[in-house]
Amino acid sequence: MDADRRQEVVLTYGEVVVLNDLLHRWEADGTMVGLPFAVHAERVAVWNLTAALEPLVNEVFDENYDVAVEDARRSLTP
Repeated sequence: MDADRRQEVVLTYGEVVVLNDLLHRWEADGTMVGLPFAVHAERVAVWNLTAALEPLVNEVFDENYDVAVEDARRSLTP
């Protein structure tokens, strides 16, 4: 297995915003620490995903962030 081989995952902007918010909330409230990771590599993969998503969210440092999250959640709710 080539662990360094890059893969591409296609997500909508709404999915990126919702996942980014979820992962940051888990880090902030301590949920991430309590998750039942089997090995440290799983935790690292989640950290890497978080780092990859953050720069894709235009509103991350904007006063409209909460509105963007709510809009994104609505876009994913059937």
